[in-house]
Amino acid sequence: MNTIKSFNRINVKELRVELENAIRTICLKHGITAPSLGDISFDDDTFTTSKLTFKLESIFNTTMSLSSESLIGKRFKSVGRIFTIKLDYGDNTYQGTTQNGKNFRLRKDQIADMSPL
Repeated sequence: MNTIKSFNRINVKELRVELENAIRTICLKHGITAPSLGDISFDDDTFTTSKLTFKLESIFNTTMSLSSESLIGKRFKSVGRIFTIKLDYGDNTYQGTTQNGKNFRLRKDQIADMSPL
């Protein structure tokens, strides 16, 4: 399987099979019963079972530098909202504007937890 950039129905089904097989193997090795993963839900960057949550790596670790120039004008998605970074306040906080025109002050670590668009 290639690196996952965004969760979708197809790769979540594949991950479920791989996780169940891996968990079963570990449980058999230790003589314990493998638990069920339960229901699964997902969005662009998070895959959650009833018992586990998986999150894609932060964009800052993989594709984007931390310089403010690289953030200005970039778009990110979080909890159904799309943010566009408009302004760097210079103290590791930025002004983000939603698709509805609302302004939010965002810390760099909050932006790191969002999905880039």
